[in-house]
Amino acid sequence: HSVFRKASRRARRAARSVLPPSVPAELVKFSVNGVLVLTFLWILKGLLEVVCTFGSMVFISILLVRGIWSGVTYIRENRYSYIQQLKDDDSRWSRVQPAG
Repeated sequence: HSVFRKASRRARRAARSVLPPSVPAELVKFSVNGVLVLTFLWILKGLLEVVCTFGSMVFISILLVRGIWSGVTYIRENRYSYIQQLKDDDSRWSRVQPAG
């Protein structure tokens, strides 16, 4: 709050030195404070964009790792059953008797 007041006073003095004396002091104060608030919001928006982008990257990374982990787990669990199924198929065909 104190920093905002100091910046506002300095900016008002600078604006008063450039503007003609016919411009009311309240208008200068309103304009300067508005510009300072908009500047603060602009900086806050930039910081939030950085945080949200970083959060999105972390979220996508976690999803990617979980997807790979699930795929590897699925392959590991089903590899044994697939090999066992192939062995069962071989033994089934070995018991077939030719017709005739």
